[in-house]
Amino acid sequence: MDSTTPVNKWPYDMLRSPRQRYEGDPIFKSLVDAMVAYIEQAEFTPSELRQAATYASIRYAMRSIKPCVIPRRMVEHLRTLEEWLDREITQRSDE
Repeated sequence: MDSTTPVNKWPYDMLRSPRQRYEGDPIFKSLVDAMVAYIEQAEFTPSELRQAATYASIRYAMRSIKPCVIPRRMVEHLRTLEEWLDREITQRSDE
């Protein structure tokens, strides 16, 4: 594995300071250096980079969310079970 191959070191890396990560992780250093270059070239402000990083994280998280569709028949069975449980609980509390 070369020095540019990302290695999943989480959660260990999250315990290190950004400076420690910058000094010890070539991928993280490359990301920080690219961000600094954007700021120096006046292409983005630090606030815009924070917004972009936040939005990128949101987009990444949203890609893994899949809608859950419960078949109608299953919903009917769950309702029947719920009604039965309600009756059982009521009957036992009346005893």
